[in-house]
Amino acid sequence: MSIPIAPDERQLTVAIDQLNMPLLSNNQYQLHVAKSVIANGKLIFNTVWRSKTLSPFVDIKWKPVYGFNWTSDVPANGISITAQGNWMQCNVGQAVDIASSGFFTTSASQPDPNSMMIGVNNYSAENPEGIRIVIGVQNASGGFDPIFVDPSSIPLNATATFQPQEQIQWWYEAGSKQGTVFTKHSTKIETADYSGPDPATQSWKKKSIFDYRKGTWTTTVQFWQNESDTDWIVRANLELYIAHTVLNSEGQPLTNLIWKSLHRSPRRTIVWEPIYGLNWCRELPHKSGLWSNSDLDLSGTWQRCEVGQAFDLSTSGFWTPSTKDSGSKCLHISRNGYKASAKEPVFIVMGLYDRKTSGFDPVFQLLAGFSISIY
Repeated sequence: MSIPIAPDERQLTVAIDQLNMPLLSNNQYQLHVAKSVIANGKLIFNTVWRSKTLSPFVDIKWKPVYGFNWTSDVPANGISITAQGNWMQCNVGQAVDIASSGFFTTSASQPDPNSMMIGVNNYSAENPEGIRIVIGVQNASGGFDPIFVDPSSIPLNATATFQPQEQIQWWYEAGSKQGTVFTKHSTKIETADYSGPDPATQSWKKKSIFDYRKGTWTTTVQFWQNESDTDWIVRANLELYIAHTVLNSEGQPLTNLIWKSLHRSPRRTIVWEPIYGLNWCRELPHKSGLWSNSDLDLSGTWQRCEVGQAFDLSTSGFWTPSTKDSGSKCLHISRNGYKASAKEPVFIVMGLYDRKTSGFDPVFQLLAGFSISIY
């Protein structure tokens, strides 16, 4: 079940691990974020929307609520934009005018249903370069933070249309540059599209982490809860379930045990090591759907088994090393020497090592047959 959040709320969480933090800090980097606007038919990123100092987690949240302003500044790399008009909210499908006084006012012009629109510019700038439109996104206090400045000036009595986009970019660079124009970057840019939720999970949230040595970003959909999410989860009495998949010899992913069942929390970190173990039981849980690992009644002892190893189940029900080569990419159980009755067949259980308990947590149970290769 997907977690319902406000459909107009987006979130990017940028994480830094302990390995990369000193490397980024030594360069005096900050996180920079930019949003895009389509102007004159071109998708443009040209203004630093947010600059954030380094921390293990940085959350960037916004709603697609936009406003107009204007400036007489000529955009160039590193120039800080100074808004000189009054911010006025303007939604897509609406139009506003710039009065002769330089203030934004309501417009009688027919709006473009797909754009924010300047119906008419009645302001005659003293600057021979004219004025340029600035677009901002609403911040938490209700004001607007610049995300775009039009490279082209708007003439007197002219009209203009703009389409704010839900594509964003982020990167690391030295110093605070919020509200400045940019044309180049010091590190690789990462880009994500928030125009719709993730199709598989319906989540509007993403998490991203930068590997300084490789110069690469890794961005994934994330399910961390905000305050409204947590309230909804409390009311619905939900928990977070996590399962671990294995591949059979045909390459098909298999899952049938709940590995972790976690209570609600604003942030959850799941850590594990690829260390596996084997066990067995005499029967399957008497319930449908996914089973919890607590539903299993294990009959044997845990045997650590690394990829490339093979084990036999002895006549006494203990694990012994097998003489058969398992292959380099799988865990293999080659022979069952334990004689079980017809009413009590042997079912193999696979587990993941838990360093806290020095034991294994069941993550998968073989439902039929005995010879098994787990990839």
